[in-house]
Amino acid sequence: MESGHDEQNKTFPIGETPQETRSSYVPRSYEISPTNRASLNPEIADVVVIDLAELDDPAKRPIIVKDIGNACRNTGFFQALLHITKSTQWEIGATKNNVTNYMEMKF
Repeated sequence: MESGHDEQNKTFPIGETPQETRSSYVPRSYEISPTNRASLNPEIADVVVIDLAELDDPAKRPIIVKDIGNACRNTGFFQALLHITKSTQWEIGATKNNVTNYMEMKF
C-alpha cells in the first residue's frame, strides 16, 4: 500500500496534490457520490445556467461572480449565457492579453 492511502479523505498542500506527485490512485476526497453528480441525460440534466448579461451592473456583478464560484465548487462546471457588452468585451480582451503575456514569460 502506497503512502497516503490511509488518508484518502484529507486535503493536500500546494505542490503535494495527487496530480503533482503522480499518484497511482484517486483519493476519496476527489470522489463525488453518484447521487451528487450532475446528470448528462438531457431530460433530467442538472446543469447550472448563469446569465452573464448583467456583469456590467455593479450591484449584480458580485452575485454573478458568487454564482460562478458556487457552480465551480459544487458541480465543476456551468452553462454560461454569454451576452457580451462593450465593457465585458474590453475585460475579456485585457484578460486574454494578460494571460498571453504571462504565458510568454520566462522563469
